[in-house]
Amino acid sequence: MAMQKKKLGVAVIGLGVGEQHLIAFRKSKYVKEIYIYDQSRKKMREIKSKYKNIEICEDLEQIYKNSNIDIVSIASYDQYHFEQIYNSLRNDKHVFCEKPICQNESQLRKIENLLKRKKNLKMTTNTILR
Repeated sequence: MAMQKKKLGVAVIGLGVGEQHLIAFRKSKYVKEIYIYDQSRKKMREIKSKYKNIEICEDLEQIYKNSNIDIVSIASYDQYHFEQIYNSLRNDKHVFCEKPICQNESQLRKIENLLKRKKNLKMTTNTILR
């Protein structure tokens, strides 16, 4: 008997490049639901009208605190990456983040230390494109 793969809840933060993340997640048979957040309410409404079956989050706390979200995909402005990564991991979310993941070594150490404590979580980025 084949093992059933868990279907995942995904949140996409930042809907510029993040729209491409959304498109990829929509194609995956392992994604059950998608949530979106962008600083621009207009952009969120445009994306929601363009794609079916996605939910808007009015603020980032709705993402961090939502137990249905397993993975956070971060494609926001660079200066927000560290805070969004850190809060996602702190709230037991796996993370994919556009580069750069942070802006200095101190932030990198904080992410590293949190990942060491949260051994069940994974984090990745697309630095292979550099």
